[in-house]
Amino acid sequence: MDERERRSDRRRSVRAASIILGDGTPDIPCVVLDRSAGGVRLHVHDPALVPDNFRLLILEDNSEHACAVIWRTGNEIGVQFQA
Repeated sequence: MDERERRSDRRRSVRAASIILGDGTPDIPCVVLDRSAGGVRLHVHDPALVPDNFRLLILEDNSEHACAVIWRTGNEIGVQFQA
């Protein structure tokens, strides 16, 4: 997805977060690098541990979002919020 396809502007937002797997596995810590109305870009130490669908807890405002991975590059993943 390039900039022309994005539906809303991204805002830089460095925030601590956790990927919740919900299967008894410990949460995966991550950092929100930027955020838009439709999703976030995350930095994850080991992106191979992140499934294609998960719940994301943004610690600053205690908000939880259902997410789907859209892209993966190095230690970063782009996710879209699901309804």
